[in-house]
Amino acid sequence: ELGSGMHPHPGYLHLDVIADAPSLDLLHDLSAPLPFVSGTVQEILANHVIEHLSWRIVPDFIRELHRVLRPGGRVLLRTPNLRFVAEHYVQGLTTPEHPDDEAFIRSRFGAVTPALWAMLKLFSGQDYPSNFHFACWDPEGLAAAFRAAGFAETSTAPFGREFSPGEIQLTAV
Repeated sequence: ELGSGMHPHPGYLHLDVIADAPSLDLLHDLSAPLPFVSGTVQEILANHVIEHLSWRIVPDFIRELHRVLRPGGRVLLRTPNLRFVAEHYVQGLTTPEHPDDEAFIRSRFGAVTPALWAMLKLFSGQDYPSNFHFACWDPEGLAAAFRAAGFAETSTAPFGREFSPGEIQLTAV
């Protein structure tokens, strides 16, 4: 699990840049090459990680995912959905977000307006150094980036529970 953070999922080797993350197996900055031999990983879980990487290095990151996977291996990835955010903002809509983030917005700005909601969705909570967003994707653009990196199959059909309203859930094989 890449970027396992404070809520690691059982059954995975956990990589994160946060040194005191629970169940941390490898301290690793995902802007660097992955510390695995080519073709040795069966499955990669990346929940809300790719948006924390500069859009400039995302093609390299995706090629690294492809490099370390075994033939037939898969990536399960969740990330905010730019189209969802834009459509909700234009319509003046919001969705429930992390209670701490909503409480902070209310304490500083008075209310969670569509603009502040969109800012949170696009740029994250920004409450610790690795919690800033640098990119936001739409489903088609993200799937195209994975195909360009060598993945034969991509799907944006949901593969599990939704962690954040409107997120993209991408499976790449």
